[in-house]
Amino acid sequence: MRYSILQRIVFMIGVLMIMVIIIGATSCERTPKHTEVKFNGERVDLDTVSFKEGKSYFYSASFDGMTVKFFLVKSNGKTESYFDACSTCYHYKSGYYYSGGNRDESKSGKQNGKINGSIVCRHCGIGFTVADLKVGIGNCCPIRLEGKTIAGGKYEITKEALRGGLKYF
Repeated sequence: MRYSILQRIVFMIGVLMIMVIIIGATSCERTPKHTEVKFNGERVDLDTVSFKEGKSYFYSASFDGMTVKFFLVKSNGKTESYFDACSTCYHYKSGYYYSGGNRDESKSGKQNGKINGSIVCRHCGIGFTVADLKVGIGNCCPIRLEGKTIAGGKYEITKEALRGGLKYF
C-alpha cells in the first residue's frame, strides 16, 4: 500500500509531537519545585533546622519584576547557598536538580560513609556531590550565593546578594 506525501508528513508530525511531549514530561520531572520566600525587610531568613545532610532545598525570590532561583545544601554540618544557575550554562536558564543517588544507598542517604546524592546541571548533565559543589568540574559549577547561618537554626541571605544574581535569570 502506498501512502501519499501528505499522509507521510502528517504521520511524521504526529511522531514528532509525541516525542516532544515525552521529552517535555521527563524534563519537567527533574525540574525542582522552588518554594517562594518572603523578605523580612532587606533579607530572607530560612529555617534550616530540619535540613538533612547532603540534600538540597530549592527556593525563589521575586523582586524588581524578576525572579531569582537558588538552593541551599547542608554539607559537613554547614549550610551553603548557591544560585540555581551554572557558571557556564546559565544563559540557557536550565538550573540544577537534586538526584538522590542510586538504589544501593542506605536509608540514611549515605554509602560507604559518604553522601550519595548529587546536584546535576540540567543543561550539560554534569553532577556534583554536595561536598564537591565548591570545586566544580571544568567551568561547570553552581554560582555561590552569599549567606550566613544565624541564631535559631536560620540561614540569612540579603536582598542585595540575591539582586546580584538577577543577571543569571
